Amino acid sequence: MAHQHDAQTEQQDAHHIDPDPDQLKRALKDIQSIKSVISKCRPAIQALLLPGHFTIISYISGIGISLLSLAYYFLILGYGSYGAIPEIIRTALLITIGILAVTVWILKGVLWFRSAHTVAGDLSFGQMLRILYSGQILHTWIPITLLMGFFSLYLWQAGMARFIPGVAALGVGIVYNLIGGMVRIWQYLLTGYWLILTGAASMVVPQVPPLIWLALTLGAGLLIFARTSRMPLKDRGLDNG
Repeated sequence: MAHQHDAQTEQQDAHHIDPDPDQLKRALKDIQSIKSVISKCRPAIQALLLPGHFTIISYISGIGISLLSLAYYFLILGYGSYGAIPEIIRTALLITIGILAVTVWILKGVLWFRSAHTVAGDLSFGQMLRILYSGQILHTWIPITLLMGFFSLYLWQAGMARFIPGVAALGVGIVYNLIGGMVRIWQYLLTGYWLILTGAASMVVPQVPPLIWLALTLGAGLLIFARTSRMPLKDRGLDNG
């Protein structure tokens, strides 16, 4: 009786696990519909994310990160430690970082709205954002951002701050590759692979100081993006599929 009862239970469980064919058909239809919408909207999305819209931001960010990294490096080298740097210089650098961050944030918003107004066509800006930040991007960007923050904090507390530039570069590089693959823009992929390769290199080449790696990863990566942003979007095998 026990074996018979177990067999019946297994059959019932299997029955519950088996998917409904109608549900599968509806799911496949929904997936096809989503793919159709994205495919239809891809030209507009691609136009919204054209690297040319972000040339100024990328130059400001790349130059700012590079110069500030080098400034901190040479100041620490000269004074012996971060704490030995005069407070007025440290305060000035922190204010500079704040101004740079606010400037980039404001410029990004202005350029986003301008580009959206130019290319949105029949789609509202809200619709464009919903497509851009679909599950594919949102469920990648949020975990990567959380992981970058968690690992950076952990590495800082564990006395392994030299790995933080590599973690940041790897995370941002993955996001750039995701965007480049979705909208078929090679500049994002080029920058993404630069960030991933240099980020990985920063973790296995401890002879190069972390601040120099910060300039070589994020700083140089954003400058590469800015430098190539005005180049044509040639077909490089990305338009298939």
